[in-house]
Amino acid sequence: MADYGYIGRNPADSNTTIGRQIFTATSGQKTFVVTGKYDVGFIQVYLNGIKLLEGEDYTANDSSSIILDDPCETNDKLEVVVFKAFNVSNPGTVGTLKVTGNLDVA
Repeated sequence: MADYGYIGRNPADSNTTIGRQIFTATSGQKTFVVTGKYDVGFIQVYLNGIKLLEGEDYTANDSSSIILDDPCETNDKLEVVVFKAFNVSNPGTVGTLKVTGNLDVA
């Protein structure tokens, strides 16, 4: 008998967080630093409303910087959209956890 999976997100994932940051470029600017970082492969970049292609129009492979292949003009708008899904069974790095008192985990 075949093992049937699912289509879509992992059922253990909870809400997906979408972060958006908009930059106003200076003349010749090619590098933009994203606040809060991003997961490589889970990012979309738009220049003046036009979606750019990763690997052809920009590079995003260090979780913090976007590097455009071609420089911007003064006042160009670069919009960066990042997607993060929190997985309860594998939380990864989601921020700082501060525990005061006892923490019992079963």
